Amino acid sequence: AAYNQISGGVKLARLNSVPGTCSQDMKSMYDSRFGGRCFKTSETTSDNQYIFYHDRYEDIVQQLSNLSAAQWLDQNTTKLDIDILFYNAHLQSYSVHKQTFRFAEDGFVKLYFRHETFLAEPYRNILWIIPDIFFGIIILRML
Repeated sequence: AAYNQISGGVKLARLNSVPGTCSQDMKSMYDSRFGGRCFKTSETTSDNQYIFYHDRYEDIVQQLSNLSAAQWLDQNTTKLDIDILFYNAHLQSYSVHKQTFRFAEDGFVKLYFRHETFLAEPYRNILWIIPDIFFGIIILRML
């Protein structure tokens, strides 16, 4: 058995810009054959896709092939977030993984990621509740 199992699925969140009209100076340089549209310069829309862990392998491959054929990621994409929740039964913990790709206007791709792990049962030892009680008292005194 693997230590980290995906819980539920993978979320793909895309932020897309709508191609806009270029300024007169830029029309000759960008997409001049199709009316001089500029990318990543106007309003954005968001779209989510989910790849579920429990689906059959063939269905997952088909879903990814459909996204590729539809050019789900294209020159209008400004950001892609990939979110995954893992469960580790051996350590009784969850891990959240978030990976972000930012696509700049000049073609540069910047990658960010964050990984955070927390216990499935945080009060397995009753003494672990003491810091939380003190924190709760501090918060209540502030109110």
